[in-house]
Order: sequence, then structure tokens, then C-alpha cells
Amino acid sequence: MNTQIGHTTDLTTRLEGLKQRAETARTEKARAEATLESLEKQHAELVAEIKGYGIEPEQLDAEITRLEAEITDALAKAEALLPPLADANTPLPIGQVS
Repeated sequence: MNTQIGHTTDLTTRLEGLKQRAETARTEKARAEATLESLEKQHAELVAEIKGYGIEPEQLDAEITRLEAEITDALAKAEALLPPLADANTPLPIGQVS
């Protein structure tokens, strides 16, 4: 009779453990679903913002590359228009004040 009581207790313990694991899994699933919903909303907002700039999201990498090239070109033009800075060790011609 004692072995049957011990066996029943063991089964009860195992069953309780399974119940706890199932509850934990339900909680984790709900948390993951909420995170997914939030990320999907953020994604939709970002897609709308990108489209608001007249760019399709699939073309974003190409647009970034184009803008980087445009910036590099504009910087080169600006640098060409300005005289170089005088080196601190280079004396200025007589009559010039820095």
C-alpha cells in the first residue's frame, strides 16, 4: 500500500510540474505575441515614414548610397572653393595678420 501512495505522490508532483510549465509557456507566448504586435506596428510606421520621403523601402540601400555620394561630392566642391588653412608653423607674409 505504501508504494501506491508514493507512486500517487510522484504522479501528482509530475502533474503539478507540467501545469507550471504549461502556464509558463502560455505567459511566454503571450509576451512574444505582444512583442511581435509592437514590432509589426513599428515596422508599419517606419515604412510609412520612408514612403513619405518618396522612397520605396526596397530601394532604401540604393538611396543611402546615392545620398552618401552626393554628400561626398558636395564636400569636395566646398573644399575646392575654400583656400587651405595656413599651417601654424608657416609664417604669414609681411603685412598679413591672421
